[in-house]
Amino acid sequence: MPRLIFKRVALDIPIKKDEGIAFVDDADRAAAAAALAAVEAADAAAEAADAAEAVRVAAEAERAEAAAEAMEAEWVVEAAEAAEAERVAAEAEVAEAKRVAAEAEAAEAGEESNQVQANELHPPSFEEATRNFPLGQPVSQAPNEVPTELALIRLHQFKVLLDAGAISQEEYEIAKQKLLSVLMS
Repeated sequence: MPRLIFKRVALDIPIKKDEGIAFVDDADRAAAAAALAAVEAADAAAEAADAAEAVRVAAEAERAEAAAEAMEAEWVVEAAEAAEAERVAAEAEVAEAKRVAAEAEAAEAGEESNQVQANELHPPSFEEATRNFPLGQPVSQAPNEVPTELALIRLHQFKVLLDAGAISQEEYEIAKQKLLSVLMS
């Protein structure tokens, strides 16, 4: 009996001969068609199962990706919060260092600034300010030579007196020349 192989299924179909003409019986043809339909149904069911599995795998992949993105977002938020905390701590340290430096500088300059403030509130008269710089006498021969810092303070005091109108421009220039000669020596 000849064998017909179709879609991985071997179907036995008896071929009959009548007067030298080969033919297939209708009943045999129907049985073969039924077997073929069963094979096709099995293939369709397998394809449907494969499609369902593909959908399930894709859904799992999407869930895993969403979970990974959520975890990454959490990590980003935590990293941002940690960076912000470090920035705030660094700013606090810098502010504290500046405050300590300012306090140290203020303590160093405390007496000098107090003296300058006192002189600005109650500036000396022209005679008091030039007491150590007798007119017409070279600075090098002036009694009680004045240190550089005091010369700068005096120059500032003369400027304050000039701005207040307590001395004239000419008196300011004379005092300025004397003080500059002290600074140059």
